[in-house]
Amino acid sequence: MGLLLTMLIILVCCLLMLRSMEVEAIRKILSMDIFPFFCRFIALFLIFLALYSIGFPPKVTLNTTAITLLSFSVLFCFSNLLKS
Repeated sequence: MGLLLTMLIILVCCLLMLRSMEVEAIRKILSMDIFPFFCRFIALFLIFLALYSIGFPPKVTLNTTAITLLSFSVLFCFSNLLKS
């Protein structure tokens, strides 16, 4: 009975240590600055839409939609630099 209780206490301590490591990892992830990631993600998505509309290699001439998408993608690429 004493060995079973000791093993149970060790198991609970290990689970609490793992739980505290998980909490620290989640806290570290939530405290990160995600603005640059989202800006670059949006920029890549807009570049994809622009290339989808004109084709790669280009099959049609640049239209106003593609130019607008490309200009917004440049803006989102450099918005991290503009922020600071």
